[in-house]
Amino acid sequence: MKKSFLTSVLLQIFLASSFYIHAQITIGSGIEPNKGSLLDLKEHQPTNAITDPATAERGLGMPRVSLTSLTELKPMYSYTGGANTPSQTDKENHVGLIVYNINEDFCATTPIVKGMYVWNGTDWNILGSGVSVDVQIFKDQEGKNFKARTFGSAGTWMIENLAVKKYADNTPIELYDGSTTSPAVKSMYAYPANVAAGWSSQPAGWSQSQGLLYSWRAATNNYNPGGIDQSQVAGSVPGANEVEVNLENPVGAKNGKVQGVCPTGWHLPSDREWNVLEKELYNNPTTYSNYTSTQISTFNPLTWQDAFATSTGMRPASTTTIGHGGVMKNACQLVNSNNNPEGHSLPAVQGGFDAMLVGNVSTTAQNYGVTAFFWTSSARAAATSFQRNVTYNRAYVSRGVGSSFILFSVRCKKDS
Repeated sequence: MKKSFLTSVLLQIFLASSFYIHAQITIGSGIEPNKGSLLDLKEHQPTNAITDPATAERGLGMPRVSLTSLTELKPMYSYTGGANTPSQTDKENHVGLIVYNINEDFCATTPIVKGMYVWNGTDWNILGSGVSVDVQIFKDQEGKNFKARTFGSAGTWMIENLAVKKYADNTPIELYDGSTTSPAVKSMYAYPANVAAGWSSQPAGWSQSQGLLYSWRAATNNYNPGGIDQSQVAGSVPGANEVEVNLENPVGAKNGKVQGVCPTGWHLPSDREWNVLEKELYNNPTTYSNYTSTQISTFNPLTWQDAFATSTGMRPASTTTIGHGGVMKNACQLVNSNNNPEGHSLPAVQGGFDAMLVGNVSTTAQNYGVTAFFWTSSARAAATSFQRNVTYNRAYVSRGVGSSFILFSVRCKKDS
């Protein structure tokens, strides 16, 4: 009796699924599958194969899983040892497995985003780019991809730190030699590091998005404005000494822009251009950060003031802990750092400015996990230049002057 029942069930399954040669199957209708389809999902024949080729009004619901690692076959296996840990054969047998991931972890070494992933035998690979439509991908002079986005009227900026060891013409940049004076007169780079002597080689935990640190000479490709003050003057018209107007020694400069260490078609932004970017971030925080409306309501003042453009130090000068520095800062604690950056920027893959607090080098590596410094192309005097910085326990952006002896991060702006 049992045998007869089982035979009947198997026969029904066979008849339902193999009406077409070579075990090809259509699910959703009794229509013959297309010749090249092993499995064909369709509800009806297309109205017209050319003008209206639709065969269904519903889609395929993929299994939704929460991926917590892109290098482990989880949650299919729990990795607790024994039968719960996949063998190499198990991993290879799952090649081509597709899932929809519902988990996000932007602080992972390789950020995990929501989307479709396929297992390739060793890793989960996202299907598609995994980045926001606001993010643009470009290549630097070494052929490496970097992310950028357009920040309203401020133009298109890198949203990752520059990480190149040569100029666009292939001229190499020297590795910092540890001298207290050489960065002021030479083009030099170093690695950001969490230990004082770690700047001379790639540290553990370093990623391309952290970038390299550059002397001002390196950042500007030896641009020499002759010791004049190139800070922004009040108003919308650049002053006579600003980079946009005055280029006494236009090495690496074109159309009022200092290309410096940036890729072809990009330039090191001036003091004025940084102010325009800050204004955009200040006035549109929800576009570039995860600040809530309640947090934004505490901005003091609520909108950018023109006086900020020429003021130095932390702007705005108030006691609030919510500000455009938080819009700019990466939200993730750096590897080998003990400080919470207190950042609210969207991650780079979603189009945030994503400033990473990689510190600086001044004889030794300093301020890792504490501060991010960025060069401008605007000199202050013979051996000092304007910079911007954000700090882990402050919600401000500080406009200050940095010594040319120090090595800072670089973000480039696309030529308009």
